[in-house]
Amino acid sequence: MKKLFWLDETPSNWARICARGIDYALFYLICSIASFFLPIYIDEIYYLVFVLALPFLWAPIEAFLISRYKTTLGLLLLGIRVETHTATKLPYLIALKRSCFLGVRPGVIRQKTLSAIRYAIAVMSLVTLMGVSVFEKEIAVVTTGFEKYKTIEGWMDYTACDGKFRVLLPKSPEEQAKVLSVPSHNQTLNYNELTSHQTQKVYYSISYIQLPNKWRIAGASRLLQGALDLIVEHIPGAKLLHKNLTKYQNFRALDFHFSQGDEDVQGRLILVGMTLYRLTVVYPPDLAHQLQKTEFLNSFEIQG
Repeated sequence: MKKLFWLDETPSNWARICARGIDYALFYLICSIASFFLPIYIDEIYYLVFVLALPFLWAPIEAFLISRYKTTLGLLLLGIRVETHTATKLPYLIALKRSCFLGVRPGVIRQKTLSAIRYAIAVMSLVTLMGVSVFEKEIAVVTTGFEKYKTIEGWMDYTACDGKFRVLLPKSPEEQAKVLSVPSHNQTLNYNELTSHQTQKVYYSISYIQLPNKWRIAGASRLLQGALDLIVEHIPGAKLLHKNLTKYQNFRALDFHFSQGDEDVQGRLILVGMTLYRLTVVYPPDLAHQLQKTEFLNSFEIQG
């Protein structure tokens, strides 16, 4: 295999930029995935701030890796190592000074001979990681439980009057709007609900409510779980059978299943910004085979 050689032991600027790009993109993706498990709501603006702060957040991690292994994953792919003039490891504080671009940057950067295959792998890694970072939201829609819904014969593709969402329903829904008072917070909330019957005993509903912005501090997971607790608490005879925090179309969601007397209720709570959507299917257990629950839940789509 033909080799690619550098003229001296110091790697070119493009090689160092490529290595740093790989490190930044990988660090961003790891942190972005980890944010899903945090019990707080992460708005889009925080990801932008994170990107801007990325060099400062990565610096201490890069310094640790260099002081421990003389390299990072990005540097390793390009065959680059950072060490002292005597080929020993840099102390952490000196490595941190290098990573923070402070003053004279001590140490020596060396690069070993790089094969064409290794070079291609590094470039493809950078392109792939950058692509995944840019299209993270679209990829998440595909990989976090969202399934493209199937049309159901005889059902209608309903779009809300305000154009905020669309969903499959058995027939034209009955609409209901009311104002809910929240005495503990001295305010009212507008509540809207759509109900559509498949049969006399099986029906589907979508309700939505705009939550106060100051509740955002509670976090998406707590808001969803708190909403479910209130729903179950205020339905006579309700007994929670199952709940599962998940993600739907890149939004935080909570799937649930509870019983209420002779009926079962399955559904999903979805938090979009500070709008809480509730999708439910109500049915007698002996008619469970008639349900189009999965198609109904997965047909819900935020517009705009």
